[in-house]
Amino acid sequence: MRIAHWIVPGLFLPLLLWAQPNINLDESLAHSFPIQLNTFHSHSRLSLRVDESVPLVWKPSVHGFELSLRGIGLQDLGVPRETLDVSSLTDSRVGGLEIQEFSGGVKVTGKWKFPVGRLALAKPQMEYFEFHEKEPNRYVVDFWVKAGPTMSEVQVTQKHQRLIASIQEGERNEKKRMNRKLASIKRHKEEVQNSKRFCEEPLQVENDVFLPFYPLHPKLDFSRWFTGSTADSGFLYFKPKKKNKEAQYIRLALEFYSQGNLALTLKTLDFLDREFPQSDSHIEMKFLRANALLKLTFHDEGERVLGELLEEVKDSPVGRYAAMFLAKTLMERELPLAAMDKFFWLIRHYPGNSLNWVFHLGLAECFYALKQTERAAKEYEWIMEMGVSPNDQAEAASRLGDIYLIRFLYEQAVGAYSQSNRYFHDRVQKYPAFFLNWGEALYELGQYSQAKQVFAQFLENNPNFPGGWRATFRLGEIEARSSQVGVSADSARKWFYETINRF
Repeated sequence: MRIAHWIVPGLFLPLLLWAQPNINLDESLAHSFPIQLNTFHSHSRLSLRVDESVPLVWKPSVHGFELSLRGIGLQDLGVPRETLDVSSLTDSRVGGLEIQEFSGGVKVTGKWKFPVGRLALAKPQMEYFEFHEKEPNRYVVDFWVKAGPTMSEVQVTQKHQRLIASIQEGERNEKKRMNRKLASIKRHKEEVQNSKRFCEEPLQVENDVFLPFYPLHPKLDFSRWFTGSTADSGFLYFKPKKKNKEAQYIRLALEFYSQGNLALTLKTLDFLDREFPQSDSHIEMKFLRANALLKLTFHDEGERVLGELLEEVKDSPVGRYAAMFLAKTLMERELPLAAMDKFFWLIRHYPGNSLNWVFHLGLAECFYALKQTERAAKEYEWIMEMGVSPNDQAEAASRLGDIYLIRFLYEQAVGAYSQSNRYFHDRVQKYPAFFLNWGEALYELGQYSQAKQVFAQFLENNPNFPGGWRATFRLGEIEARSSQVGVSADSARKWFYETINRF
């Protein structure tokens, strides 16, 4: 029970609010108060001591209520002042209660109070019920919070709904994907069932696309002639027998080098260069330094020293070994322009060397990579005429036609391949790419019967060659091009299937 004091000038009147309905008070005392606010477990009650004949206007809203009593004043309610202080009247469902007198009557206002925090409602709303009592005579309004979901419950529900929507969207997308897949399978099945459609009519230049092939030009492995991972592979260093300090340095450097003590080798060479800068063994020792650097994987520095040697020497074996190593290395790195300079150097300084034909072959390969057709042809032809052995000549001959085929000069290519086959028929057999390229040139010229013979010979001699798909594919096109409607379709399809299944 809470008791407030209502002070009026000249009058002390206690106001009693029943906060707990189970407390028994004097009935006559309770009826003497003009306004009462009671709190119950299920609802709250606002009551005013007013006759039933007084006009009432009850205006509830989402935020509170306004009750207007028309044609009376506070004195009619038993309040001898213009404003009644009811701030002490509090309730868990209403707050900010005020009662005021205005020109037309008395106005009672209040603000709704809803649960907060974890129990806050998503859509707070107050319900009410108004009626008159006769004993005692008063106007009563019961109000209570309308039951509904809390904010936390709504958030959980919304999250659940989003999850369900996401799952449903995923299911719809999966259904669409499956429908597309089934449609694709159906189309593919229809195409497979009519697989003969591809070869029902002959291929025609006007309606079909035919792609030219570049020549299959095998990369030359120069390590067959220029062996080793360093420039001095097979090179014999001169060991002086003198007992002077210079000779001792040279022998010590060579000894360290043979033992694999490369750092000590370089250190000894530093002493030699500092004390004997004009040594007669300067070239060989510089060559030794370059190879020690190469073995230490200082490739850039070692190759730089080898390049300097080529400018200092002319007919020394050191220069030949250095140039061959550099030429091989540059070809492996696919730097034909730089390699060409080294092959030129070798040809110019060692024209009588037994590997001179290899120098020309390297030069020809550089020209081929640079698509300098005429100069490459001259080098290949020089080897075909001046090569040391027929096998060397045949290797150059097998590559001669490629320089024309790569530029789509098919007539010159066919002439070169035919001439090579005529002069080196038995030896070019070991170069499978030769026949593939020859057949390609014949095919591009429209000489289908000759191309068919060359491809067939290739497949017979080289059944497992990786590039053999070129032959089977072209044979399928030849059959399809030369056939009438429905004629040779099975043969063409056989070669296409061979291409797919075998390669």
